[in-house]
Amino acid sequence: MLSSTAAPSSLQAFSGQSVSAGRPRPHPADLALVHVIHIEQGRDQAGQFVLFVFATDTWAGELTNAEPDKHLAAQWITADRLPEPAFPTSAQALAAYRNGGPVFSRYGWSVTAAR
Repeated sequence: MLSSTAAPSSLQAFSGQSVSAGRPRPHPADLALVHVIHIEQGRDQAGQFVLFVFATDTWAGELTNAEPDKHLAAQWITADRLPEPAFPTSAQALAAYRNGGPVFSRYGWSVTAAR
């Protein structure tokens, strides 16, 4: 999960988490879908998936790493200072969101596969 306390809103990415896994929890009415990435291959090499990225500036609960087998850490960060190394897809989604860029992108696909 990415989140920014410096930007006007927080960015949260949920990829395949159960509904109860992600904390803190924004109210669904406060979420705005800001980016979708079609990923060719995940870190676990289990195949392609789609990452939906939502922005919100309102939430309740405490930030916890609910899936430590999948994520190194869960932490609040400023939008302009991603930790290194950052997941390329997280950096791509955050850059598109902050720059008013496209709401859809691909990651890991060859040029011929994208046609």
